[in-house]
Amino acid sequence: MTKIIMIIAGLITTIPTYATTMCAANDTVAIVLDPSIEKIDMGADATSQTWWAQLPFGRVSGTAALINKNCTQGQATSELTDIDNNGDTKRIVGGEKYGKVCWCKLIHPAMSKWVCNVYSGYYNDNFGFDRGSLAHCVGMCATLFGSINSGLFGSIEN
Repeated sequence: MTKIIMIIAGLITTIPTYATTMCAANDTVAIVLDPSIEKIDMGADATSQTWWAQLPFGRVSGTAALINKNCTQGQATSELTDIDNNGDTKRIVGGEKYGKVCWCKLIHPAMSKWVCNVYSGYYNDNFGFDRGSLAHCVGMCATLFGSINSGLFGSIEN
């Protein structure tokens, strides 16, 4: 009986140490994506339909789509579909540019849901792009303000 108790006690004390060692051995890094963290820098590339924001812990980046699907600011959805100007239903993947409503998605360091950026046409344009263009939409995703930041960071999927 004493032998069994000693084996169980040994396992209880060594298993957490082994798990910690395995995480450290595989270069696991935990990143806190908190919407209150202020960005240091930002940028966008309308050609590749991508955006990025430099935060104190590193860079986050994503994609955008300018489509017809109306929404409320900060609304998030996993599967984004829309009806294009030809009446065809499309599954949105990023880079679409046939509408007036901007949607943003975080891709790195984790994947978020699609988040609506309906206010993008009403803010001053920091990038010199035409309002209502995909370039403007991509640029506004990079600003990471208010409900966009909360929506992107709060909708990280597994």
